[in-house]
Amino acid sequence: MGEFKIGENVEASTSEIPSGGDKEKIIKALRNLPIPRGADFPTQRFSNEQCLRPFAEAIEGVKGAYLGVGVEQNFSLIAAAKPELAIIVDRGSDSIEALQAHRLVHLHVPSAQEYYNFWYVKGTEDKDKQMEKWDLTDKEKSFFWNTASDSGLIDSVRACRKVFPNEPYGYSWLANEKDFTFVKEMFLKDKIIIVQADLQDEKIYSLMGKLATNRNLVFNTLYISNVEDHLGGKLYYGSKTRGFLDDFWKNLASLPTGKDALILRTMGTIASRSLVTLSSDAFHYVIQQVSDFRERIKSWKSSYTNFVFDVARHITEKSPAVTRMPVPENERDGFVGKLGAEKFPFRF
Repeated sequence: MGEFKIGENVEASTSEIPSGGDKEKIIKALRNLPIPRGADFPTQRFSNEQCLRPFAEAIEGVKGAYLGVGVEQNFSLIAAAKPELAIIVDRGSDSIEALQAHRLVHLHVPSAQEYYNFWYVKGTEDKDKQMEKWDLTDKEKSFFWNTASDSGLIDSVRACRKVFPNEPYGYSWLANEKDFTFVKEMFLKDKIIIVQADLQDEKIYSLMGKLATNRNLVFNTLYISNVEDHLGGKLYYGSKTRGFLDDFWKNLASLPTGKDALILRTMGTIASRSLVTLSSDAFHYVIQQVSDFRERIKSWKSSYTNFVFDVARHITEKSPAVTRMPVPENERDGFVGKLGAEKFPFRF
């Protein structure tokens, strides 16, 4: 299994991207990218997106390659899509450590129930005893214990196993043994690649594209969480965000994708104040065809404002908290673009 280096400035030649025919070199290059600027800025070790069912239903069984952002919510979407390759990217060391801790437990426990027991039921001493049998390196033990005491992460495992399966919009890979086993097998076969990188860096997209092509795959699922809030909503980078958002969109559009590929995004910064959200997690959910996305980024003109207004114009009365772009035929009688923006007012 490939070991990931967290928080180290690994010297890797990113100017020379490996040829598409050398799978192992491409994976090594992805895992050994230099640690991005601001990686130590506090990031979440667990997801607060609790309503993944609309996303999961949209990508059920699409296979191909999967690109995701964030932490454990990716496992649920991977279980739904059943991809043959999954790449999870995040810039923050906290998030990467959490992903690596999840990976270790997937590799060593046999079932979803045991996974839940390990995280939520066992105490520190019991965890230590069990991990002694796993023959972990000191570094693996270190990043595990950096995350294992995070009460939010532990509670998120409980929610994934006990709560989300019973919620109308909830969806989790821990809800049944079949989905858990699929994710576990993906880790065992080294088909889930965890990457620490800046999402506006074009080098990672070239590497990801080459890796998918090497395996005769295209990306059918692009799950980007609320990255656009961060790049365009001034959450991490201050006021100079215009170029970052533009780079991100152009790079995302450059990936090899299937004709029915989807982009799945959440909107939190604006949605929590104005847009209709699902349940109590304060996110608006957007399901967009990649072909539609490639056309629309031209009109968004690198503007977060243009992007948000365009999404708002596609909100429908039938599905006010889950926007689909383009608007489905059966919802076109009642959507904002036709009824007027005042129907669903929002503000910055």
